[in-house]
Amino acid sequence: LIESSNMEQIIIKRENWEKVARAVGENQDIHFDDEIAKRFGFDSAVCPGVYLLALAESEVDRRWLYRKPRIIKGKFRNPLYEGDVLCLERNDHLALTKSNRDLVARIDETDFPVQIKLSTPFNIITEITPENLALFYEGIEARGEKVAVPYTFGFGSIIRSVLEVKKADFAVDSDKRVVLGGMTFSLCNPLKIGTLSTKVSIVRKENPKGILYRVFSDCYQNKERVVCGDASGWLRSKKAVA
Repeated sequence: LIESSNMEQIIIKRENWEKVARAVGENQDIHFDDEIAKRFGFDSAVCPGVYLLALAESEVDRRWLYRKPRIIKGKFRNPLYEGDVLCLERNDHLALTKSNRDLVARIDETDFPVQIKLSTPFNIITEITPENLALFYEGIEARGEKVAVPYTFGFGSIIRSVLEVKKADFAVDSDKRVVLGGMTFSLCNPLKIGTLSTKVSIVRKENPKGILYRVFSDCYQNKERVVCGDASGWLRSKKAVA
């Protein structure tokens, strides 16, 4: 880890992203299994977007006071692998780039606009436990006090709900995987240890390039909204065997 006034470099470690992914419920096999990841066009097991969110949230939490309520926006561009050097650069936004300057992701924080209305929600339950919280902080090699539950647990619950909806609504087989393209989440109230209930509705669109989706989500704890927003992405097919 190398740090300056406005930039920090982190060496990506697979064992760390696996801990964070497992802690928040992101269990897609392309993040854990080299051979399966290669079948979907990756060089090896690929770092999950939820790990980048975890690093970004940790970085912003260390550097600035969060405004509540607020919005977090992210765009994901290029894959990260074990051993890659990730640069976190702080300006009016947080840019996550590789050492060769390829943009991996960009995270913006802006004001809260309007609430999102859902229709025909799908519900999924996630348990946030002290054990998962400890595993999460171990995965991001957190420094200092580790008391608060990061919002990445809410993001992870929403991403996991996408996978659940995919199974039921997309009717896809083992030849496809969900790839996150971008997200906008409003962070409304602090997360706590305990049960997280996520309500989801989904829009599905097909075009010649593949199946696109957009997911609208609300996360609640004790009937209080803690995270809401939407995520978009596509289904990635297994590469054809020559």
